[in-house]
Amino acid sequence: MFIGFVPFSVGLVMRYNDIQLPTLIYISNLLMISVILTLQGWYISRNPKIRFEEIEPEILKKYFIFTIVPIVIFSVSIIVSFFNLRLAFLLIYLDPIFYSIYRIVKKRTTAGKFKLKK
Repeated sequence: MFIGFVPFSVGLVMRYNDIQLPTLIYISNLLMISVILTLQGWYISRNPKIRFEEIEPEILKKYFIFTIVPIVIFSVSIIVSFFNLRLAFLLIYLDPIFYSIYRIVKKRTTAGKFKLKK
């Protein structure tokens, strides 16, 4: 439901970018998507009826880091929106930047582990 609401909230922000309410609606929508994703992962990891194979603790830890970081980013962005709308909207870009940096670091660290032996 919240994913279907994204185009509407983006349209509000594009049309009324200098008003706080559309920005709050957009950021709250993103926050709710992140919260629901985290709750789904938590539910699946805790429910023995749903798990069809054993999930490694390292994978669960990475999953929860990936889902908690957006919640923190969007929560901070909502607070900042009461002081500066432009900065609050720019803080949202930290989410994809975090994922990009994580993937670059992961590639570099795993590339060193799996060097081919001759």
